[in-house]
Amino acid sequence: MTNCHDDIMSVTKGKCLSDKQFELLVELSSIHSKKVILALRDHLVLGKTRKEVCAQYGVSAGYLSLCIRRLLIVEKVVSRLAGFYQ
Repeated sequence: MTNCHDDIMSVTKGKCLSDKQFELLVELSSIHSKKVILALRDHLVLGKTRKEVCAQYGVSAGYLSLCIRRLLIVEKVVSRLAGFYQ
């Protein structure tokens, strides 16, 4: 599966993370809102559109984008850290 930071378009289209990868990234992030986490999961793991998840969970598109960026930052840091543990 493509890493989100390797292909920024995969984030726009959604479905760029496995469920386990998503869970771990959220755990490391500062994102705590249940509805935002559900919207992010549906977009990044299941591949639903941003518009669809924003309407379903009542999350603003701008805030969803901000949270996606937060997860991408966490993913980049984890990716860089991984080299120290191999």
